[in-house]
Amino acid sequence: MISADYMKVVWPKLAAAKVNTVLGAVPWDMIKPEEGNFTFDELDRVIEGAREHSLRLVLLWFGSFKNGLPA
Repeated sequence: MISADYMKVVWPKLAAAKVNTVLGAVPWDMIKPEEGNFTFDELDRVIEGAREHSLRLVLLWFGSFKNGLPA
């Protein structure tokens, strides 16, 4: 899982190493911490950090439809 606070230290290192694309995992509970409550604040901060360092960010989305148990 990508954390904006963790990535604050990592973004400059990636940019200095001439990396141009980062793959980041987004777990469903990061977006929907509780039933009926969606929040994109943390993901927005991560995206902003990538943009500030001119890095492309590819998101690997982990949602219940993909990783949940069959009904």
